[in-house]
Parts: sequence; C-alpha cells; structure tokens
Amino acid sequence: MPEEETQGEDILDVVRDFRFNSSSDRYNRDYQDWRRFSKSHYAFRFMKNKKERVYVEGTGFLNSGAAEATRTALRRVGKVIGIALLVYLLCDLGGSALLVWIFQRLGFHVSGSLFSTQMYGSQWGIVFVKMIDIFLRYALTALVLQCCFRLPFSVCASYRPTASSDVLQGSALALLVGTVVCVLSDLTGTSQLSQQLLYSYTNGKAVLVYVMYEITFASMLIEMLYRGMLLPVLRQFGDKFAVSVIVLIAFLQPNSLPYRIGEALLGLLCGYFMLRTGSLFCCYLIRIAYVLTTFGQLALDSNQVDRHTIHRIYVLITLVALVSFVVMTLIRKQRKSKAYICNQCLYLSTQDKLAAFFSSTTMLPWVAVMILLGMLQIFQG
Repeated sequence: MPEEETQGEDILDVVRDFRFNSSSDRYNRDYQDWRRFSKSHYAFRFMKNKKERVYVEGTGFLNSGAAEATRTALRRVGKVIGIALLVYLLCDLGGSALLVWIFQRLGFHVSGSLFSTQMYGSQWGIVFVKMIDIFLRYALTALVLQCCFRLPFSVCASYRPTASSDVLQGSALALLVGTVVCVLSDLTGTSQLSQQLLYSYTNGKAVLVYVMYEITFASMLIEMLYRGMLLPVLRQFGDKFAVSVIVLIAFLQPNSLPYRIGEALLGLLCGYFMLRTGSLFCCYLIRIAYVLTTFGQLALDSNQVDRHTIHRIYVLITLVALVSFVVMTLIRKQRKSKAYICNQCLYLSTQDKLAAFFSSTTMLPWVAVMILLGMLQIFQG
C-alpha cells in the first residue's frame, strides 16, 4: 500500500468521512465547501492522527479527541440556536402587541393585549398585523442564525428543481399527514392558532389574502428556517440526530396538540426529502400540500358542511394520497437507490449528543419555557 494512502487512513477527518450523498451534486459540493472552508466558527471540523494517544494516570492510554470536540461543537451550535429560538419566542409573545400599538398610531382600528393571540377591530388591519408578525418572527430568527453560521445561499435557500417523482411522493405523504391532523382536530374540537382568528371573519377578501400568504410566503420562510438553516448545521453531527432535533423543536412550538403532531410528522417527512434531494423547493411544495389540507378544513367548517360529507372527503384524500404514493414508490424502485440517511457521527452516543445540545446556556431555558407553555395550554384547554 502506498505511504500516502496509509497516512490518509491514519488521519481522522470528520469532513472527509462525512457522506455528501443527496441527489443534487451542486448541493453536496456547496455544503462540503462550507464545512471545509467556511470562516464560521460553527462549521464542525476536526482532524487527528488516530495513532496519537494520551496517557491518563489510573486509566491508561486513551485514543480520544473526536468525542470531546463533538460535544464542544454541539454546545456552541446549541447556544446560537437557543438564542435564535428565544428571539422567535419573544416575537411570538409580544410581536403582535407591538404591531397593534404601531398600527393604532397609524390610524388603524385594531386592538389587542400583550401575550394574547386575540385581536379586535378592522379585519384588514388584523390580517396585516398577522402577516407582518409572521414575517418578523422568521426573518429575525433566520438573521440571527445566518449572522453566526454564514451558510451560503445555495445551501440555505437551495430552490433548485428536483425529480417530479420526489415531489409527488412527498406531497402524497403530506396529504396523509394533513388528513390525520384534520381528523384529530375535528375529534378534539381544536384548530391551529394561526387559523383561529379567521373563523369569525366575514370579509372574504381579507381571509383569502391571509390564507394565500400562509400557504405561499409563510411556508417558504418556515422551510428556509428548518431545512435551509437548522438542518445543514445540525447534520454535521448525524442525519438522524439533525432530523430528530428539528422535529422536537417543531413539536414544542406553541400550537394546539393536533398541529404539534402534524408539524412533527411533517418535520420527519421534509427532513428525509431534504437529505434525499438537497432541494428546499421539494420541501416547500410538500409543506404547501400539507397546509392546503389543513386550510381545507377551515373552508369546510366555514361553509357549515355536515360531518358525514367531511369524513367522506377525508377518506377520498387518503385514498388519492395512498395511490399516488404507491405509484411514485414503484417508479423510484426502477432507479438506482441510495441510503440517504446514513451519516451517524458515532463519536458520541445519541443520548450524549442530545444532552450536550440541549444543555447549552440558551437551549435549556427555551425548552423549559416551551414545556411550561405547553402545560398551561393543556390545563387551560
């Protein structure tokens, strides 16, 4: 064996050993370049000669280093993500009240209270407040992350086309998830927090503008935050770890229980397809399919459709989604498949990685507040 090849095997390089294997070669290359050459302090890079060992008295020789480097990097990344999520929480709790105060000074007949989603007055004014509030929540959170992580635009906003079979397969599963959420919402008598203000509205144009905004622009912002910024950074420590953490973050965000479950399931779905395709555009279309299903429930309830007809519609959507998924799966089986979720980053166990990430000085308070808010919501509901 040549000497250079032997030396290469003796060197532990976490970036070299990482498998960049989405179906988009450009995404793989740009993501690898960010990890290898970025000036960001949050790109996880570690190299060590495997033959180097440290002697610890009473223990013996240890061949360690990667585990502690992973733990340190996780805490550093967790601190930034915690700050960003606390910014999101602050905007969520007090952003609407601040915007209501500004709109009142501008002459709009809008009123509301601090830490409450309830608003009264002009329906157009309330819709504008909600739209700006959604934009500021995600834009400020993304700004905090981008200032630290410095992800290239081709990674955090990779809106490049992908195979239609991927989009159709993911959208079919999203329809199934949306149907499950609608059924759970119907059984529990709850609705998504962002949709509750629309049930009493009589201005059809205002409702339509808000619904289109959530389906298109808000969906793009959410996917850019979760799959565009959080996933690439967390993926450095393992594919399954990254998807699991984002699912947990989405589940803990304030919402009614059926929609928390829906966001968690959608997080699994979009996370997998992001790793598979390297295209945020695919995840964006998958989320649109999900949001269309959930807003469909709002349309049915607003038109006072009887429950029997609604249940038949749910069954029809389920059948169409299942058939589409099966057809797309059969089509994909004819192609050469890859193991897309394969990076495990086994320098630390999953338990140790979660402990290091969530024990950072900002993630721990955020998790505590989210659990407290969730308990309050359950007891008040």
